[in-house]
Amino acid sequence: MITELLQRSDAFHEHLDGLIQTSPPVPLGHARYSVSATSALVSIEHAIAARQCFGNRLHQSAIALIRLQFEALVRGAWALYVASDELIDVMNVPIDAASNESAHKLPGATSMLKALSGRAPVGLTDPLEHFYSSAWHGLNSYVHTGIHPIRRRIEGYPMELAVQQLRNGNGLLHLSYRLLAGLTGSNELMAKMTHAWKAHATCLPIGVAA
Repeated sequence: MITELLQRSDAFHEHLDGLIQTSPPVPLGHARYSVSATSALVSIEHAIAARQCFGNRLHQSAIALIRLQFEALVRGAWALYVASDELIDVMNVPIDAASNESAHKLPGATSMLKALSGRAPVGLTDPLEHFYSSAWHGLNSYVHTGIHPIRRRIEGYPMELAVQQLRNGNGLLHLSYRLLAGLTGSNELMAKMTHAWKAHATCLPIGVAA
């Protein structure tokens, strides 16, 4: 079951990446766009790593990566729609002692998600809020080595939960590519990206809609 789903997930990712490769470039010279796009790319990187972990039955690591995937995506959306110019500058300078200190001003995922409400498109915020309400606290357990990863490591990770989490990760992946598509300014690309799920619904969360 998981092997076939991983194959369909890879095909979905290839489809999304193929669309973005044919698009106009993201204007990375604009600091806000640069931070947003880079955060989305970090989220995509986590998605790739999570699939690799699932394929190698490293379920605890895979689940932790989906949590990181979500937070990177939220960061990208927050940078685009909410962050002040001051905080964009905090994230857009070389790493040194001063920038590390300034980074303490950056909000966490919960605060960023709340700030997005009413300021970002509902097609982005609704699935992010649903993911947060249904999965956030359980996923935190995997990041901080709480009861969930310990018991799953001892007892084994149920295949149906692995399938569900992989589908969730694919849904987040789609949102990351939609964020990138929006940054290009191409309405044609955005339309194609938004509806890309229709040919790949079998690897996405049950009841997904765009």
